[in-house]
Amino acid sequence: MQSPKVSVIIPVYNAESSLRLCLESLEASKYQNLEILIGDDGSTDSTRQILEESCKPPRYQVFHFPHSGAAAIRNQLIQKSSGEFLVFQDADDLSDPQRISEQVDFLLKNSEIQAVGTWAKLLDLQGREWGTLSVNPRPTSWDWWLQISFVHATLTIRKSAISSMAYHEGLEYGEDYYFLTSLWKSGVQFANLPKPLYSYRIQPEDLRTRSFRSFTKILKSKWEISKLFPGRTRPLFFVLNLTVLFLSSFRSILKIILIKLKGP
Repeated sequence: MQSPKVSVIIPVYNAESSLRLCLESLEASKYQNLEILIGDDGSTDSTRQILEESCKPPRYQVFHFPHSGAAAIRNQLIQKSSGEFLVFQDADDLSDPQRISEQVDFLLKNSEIQAVGTWAKLLDLQGREWGTLSVNPRPTSWDWWLQISFVHATLTIRKSAISSMAYHEGLEYGEDYYFLTSLWKSGVQFANLPKPLYSYRIQPEDLRTRSFRSFTKILKSKWEISKLFPGRTRPLFFVLNLTVLFLSSFRSILKIILIKLKGP
C-alpha cells in the first residue's frame, strides 16, 4: 500500500546562501511520496538559477511570482498542492531525514490530531548550535495565549484541516502565528513531537532588527492576532504577548553577546 502523498511548501526569497542545503535535506528524506512546491518571491540574487539547476519535475514544481511576501506565496502554493498532508519548510532551514516520516506516521496513528510540529535545533549562520527550542507536546490554551505553543516551520498538517483558512497577507511579521492561531481557534487540534527533527537558522542581525527597528510591524501583528480573541480577553492577550516578546528579545540579545565574546 502506497503511503499518502505529501506536499512540501517552501517560499523562497534571495536564499542563494542556504537554498542548496535546504533542498539537500529534503532529498535525504526517508519519506518518498513527496511533491515539493517552491514559490520564488521575486528573488534578485542567484536563487532562480539554483532552482533551475536543482529542482527537476515531476518531484519539484517551481513557480515564480512578483515580490509579495511569504504569506502570499504560501497561500498560492497551498492552492496548487495535491497532497493529503502539507509540510512547511523555510528556505534557510533544514529537515531531519526522519522528520516527514515521523510526522505523517504520528498523524496516521492519531486521527484526533490535525497538525503536528517538532522541537527545533537553533543554528547560527555558521551552522553552530545555540540549543534546542522545545515546546509542549500537547499545547495548552495558556501556551497559545503566550504564543509559545508551536514552531511554525516544523508544521505538518492535514490539508483538509485548513479549509478556508489562509495566511494574513497584510502582515510582514507574525503571519505564521496568525495562521496557526486561526487554525487553533477554529478547533484544529495540535501536537508536537518531543524531538528536534528540524534545524532553524537564526540570524543575529534579524534579531536586532526585530527588537529595535520593526516595532510597528510587531504591534500590528500582535493586534491582528488579538482580534481572534473575544471581548475583554483581547487587550490582555495583546499585553501578555508584548511582554513575552520583549523578554525573549532581551534574552536573544544577551545570547548574541555571549556568542560574540566566545568567538569562533
